[in-house]
Amino acid sequence: MSPLPSPNLLPQSRVISRKRNRAVRVWSFILVALVLVVMIPSGLLSVHLRAAEPQDTQHITRFVNDLNELRATLPALKKKVAQLESESKSQELAKLRVHWNSVINQLALLTNENIRIHSFDASIIRQPSKHTINISIQIHSKTLSQAREFLVVLENSSLFDELKMSDSRRTSSAPDAPINSTINASIVAEQPVEANP
Repeated sequence: MSPLPSPNLLPQSRVISRKRNRAVRVWSFILVALVLVVMIPSGLLSVHLRAAEPQDTQHITRFVNDLNELRATLPALKKKVAQLESESKSQELAKLRVHWNSVINQLALLTNENIRIHSFDASIIRQPSKHTINISIQIHSKTLSQAREFLVVLENSSLFDELKMSDSRRTSSAPDAPINSTINASIVAEQPVEANP
């Protein structure tokens, strides 16, 4: 005797829900298999084709050309910068330069027919707070009084900060020989105090 089938006691909604879940699982598996079978090989193929393509070297060539051009112009630029720095230093030194021609011209204006400037020597002593220009002027005059008068003229001119006559003697034993006098003068130039940053 065959057994009688047992009645299905599950509600219809549960049966439908199980069928829906089974169908979702089946379609999910199919989609995953499709992705694995189709998408992965196509992705690998595109990577292979991209790697096999010849690389665009135009931007690399342009970069190399720009780099070579920069290397070619760099020495000229360095030379120009050094030249500008040298000119700037020369201009700064020109501002500090003593214009000896104008000093000698001023001395020539102060002399008269009795005084002749024989030699003119100068030296600069540099110190942190000031620079001193020491000047030695040798003159020839007919008499000692003329040399002293010229010293007074120099003092009144205010060209120098200090003046003194260090030596006066005749150039020879002849009575009409000129007198050689040495006048030592100095000009003091104070250094400007640099402002603290």
